Amino acid sequence: MLASPSPSLESLEAADRLLAPERSTERNSWPLVDIIDLRETDRPGLLTDAIVPLIRGVGPVACILNRKGRARMLACATCDSLASCTECGAALRENDAGRLECPRDATTRPVVCAECGGSKMKLLRVGIARMAEELAALARREVTEVSADTPQHHLHGDGLYVGTEALLHRLDAARAVIFLDFDQELAMPRYRAAEDAFALLALAARRVGPRVSGGRLLVQTRRPGDVVVQGALHGDPGRVSRAQRDVRKVFAQPPYGAWALVSGAGAAAFVDTVEGARIDRSGDRWRVSAADHDALLRALHGAKRPTDRVRIEVDPLTL
Repeated sequence: MLASPSPSLESLEAADRLLAPERSTERNSWPLVDIIDLRETDRPGLLTDAIVPLIRGVGPVACILNRKGRARMLACATCDSLASCTECGAALRENDAGRLECPRDATTRPVVCAECGGSKMKLLRVGIARMAEELAALARREVTEVSADTPQHHLHGDGLYVGTEALLHRLDAARAVIFLDFDQELAMPRYRAAEDAFALLALAARRVGPRVSGGRLLVQTRRPGDVVVQGALHGDPGRVSRAQRDVRKVFAQPPYGAWALVSGAGAAAFVDTVEGARIDRSGDRWRVSAADHDALLRALHGAKRPTDRVRIEVDPLTL
């Protein structure tokens, strides 16, 4: 038996039966959720007026900013809308040809905002160290910047903390969790981005507790209508799984298709001999995709083994 507040599509498809609580019970198990549209705030940047009562109140309060290892994000300089793929929602990047490119499906379009038609983009990048300083000034109290080296005894009491999502794994409980810029999760260039983003919100909800306890989960985003954000707002994981099922079926993504990620010194020579599967290149890695795992394994098995090293990951979670 598998129990999860945010089950993956793989788990849902593999299960022979599904036991779910009543909607009222499911909704009430979530904390109070506030959604802040970063495009409509009076205060510029990520330190909005909405977070002030939380960070100045009694703690513990966790501020999450996932900066490390994240893709660059662009926003329209005119309307501040996130530059994202109209098909899959991934954050777009500017390629060498001066066009906006989707890292998931390699489609491109001119540098034009899909919302207002603006042609100028700005790069969004915020550092945790600088954020800790700005939070301390706004909160008028000490802020603990949490990293892997932070001693556990520094995470007790009514502190104000800032860190990556690892902070949620180290903190036992919080009065409030603030996602300073959740767009980094929504627009990650992975096919599981929505599931991973919702799982992160579910983890934060567990740290805060159900709504009767009075805790709050505050999510700042430029995409308040995203199904992940709305799923958290209504305490409804089913919204996310249903939406993702439709998207993955259209693009034949796992578990409705089979993928393998091929890398290593001999990867190019190896994929050149693969037959019966689609090949897509992304940098020094290749994605081999087929309708199902039998077809994928036949294609991989029939390829010629090169002398150089090859790494093959079937249905990789981070692709």
